[in-house]
Amino acid sequence: MKKITLLISAIFLSGLINGQCNEPSNIQLSNAGYYNIFWNANGESFWDIEYNEQGFTPTGIPTIDDLSSSWLDLVDIPNSMYYDLYIRADCGSATSDWVGPFTFYNYCTEFCVDESFESNILPQCWAESSEGSPTTGLGIINTSLWEVDTFANSYTNSAKININGNEINEWLIMPLVMGGTPDIFLFIEFDVALTENASTLSSFLGSDDEVALVYSNDLGDTWSTIYTWDSNSTISNTGETKTIITYIDGIDTYKFLLAFWASSG
Repeated sequence: MKKITLLISAIFLSGLINGQCNEPSNIQLSNAGYYNIFWNANGESFWDIEYNEQGFTPTGIPTIDDLSSSWLDLVDIPNSMYYDLYIRADCGSATSDWVGPFTFYNYCTEFCVDESFESNILPQCWAESSEGSPTTGLGIINTSLWEVDTFANSYTNSAKININGNEINEWLIMPLVMGGTPDIFLFIEFDVALTENASTLSSFLGSDDEVALVYSNDLGDTWSTIYTWDSNSTISNTGETKTIITYIDGIDTYKFLLAFWASSG
């Protein structure tokens, strides 16, 4: 149901092809409430598609056979996982080479407005990563150093990142947010605290430390900063409520990602 962080490569499966049709090219992904995958037809009219969870061994047997449009809407596929997809032109008596894998991550849209961290750092549909940056784009969705701990080392569970002495580059990514119009006002409210490690004492961020609230309207390729905490920030050690109202424009897909990104430089 969406679009994604892209990892595109070209592999031609010589055991599955005869190469007499024009291969599809310029495979792209958009998000219109589902995943819309589209490509250049290059003069052909029918295509075969094979897709499955990332890393699967292609069989050469199409998941979708003789598709008559140069796009594919993928709906109701499992959320929060990577997929590999291969495409070839089908000319009836011949086929092109398979092109792929086209790899994408299927973000979830089931967003809980009042989210808490009771037992797991990743509530339903949240994601995390330790790769990439807001300036270079999000890397692979995997694991991170974000963890569950008591808020301000005092009470109730929260999402915590320890920047003390660590070289970190960690993402905590919320589910896809549904936008109502291409340009929206976004209201975000959360509690934030900064303490010494495993203590309730006050602390400060170092000269190269940064924590940022960021958003992406192209599902991780590029990011814009909504708010940043750095060495110039004063953050309560007992906790404070942060309310942010910001205008976001250019949400062409009507969906966007929000994330907290923490770095020690």
